[in-house]
Amino acid sequence: MKKNAFTLIEILLVVVIVVIFSVLVFADYKNGEQQLALQRSANKLAQDLRRAAAKTLGLESSSVCLGGYANYGVHFSIYSSSSYVLFADCGNDDYQYATSEKISEIALEKNIKITGLSFGTILDVVFEAPDPTVHFTSAAATSSITLGVGSRAKTVFINQAGLIEIK
Repeated sequence: MKKNAFTLIEILLVVVIVVIFSVLVFADYKNGEQQLALQRSANKLAQDLRRAAAKTLGLESSSVCLGGYANYGVHFSIYSSSSYVLFADCGNDDYQYATSEKISEIALEKNIKITGLSFGTILDVVFEAPDPTVHFTSAAATSSITLGVGSRAKTVFINQAGLIEIK
């Protein structure tokens, strides 16, 4: 007599194997989601730094500076660790953020925080035209911004020539 059907044991074995693979795949889902959110936030930060540089080098006028020319920059603070600020440096001489110079506040993704700055608790990165020069809160040649979630971190580095690197 020839059987053309599956036995109960064979069906249960297949179901158990599928359940084990599903548990293995979905168990690491949360960590993978956090890693992707961290990578997206680091890329967005680098993109916003490049946007500030493009506004400066393109001699874009700013309504914040009463329609005049401005150097543009990005302000970071450990005290406001879930966002950073794009601003127009209207003074064109102090290379520091003032609340009256704020263009927009950019929020980081959920649970992503600014966990470290190369110069303490506050960092201003300001681009100056016509030369593509970058000024930092202190007179260093490079600066870094570290973003983190849980035990994971990504650091965005920028030097005085405007080169941006994510590690």
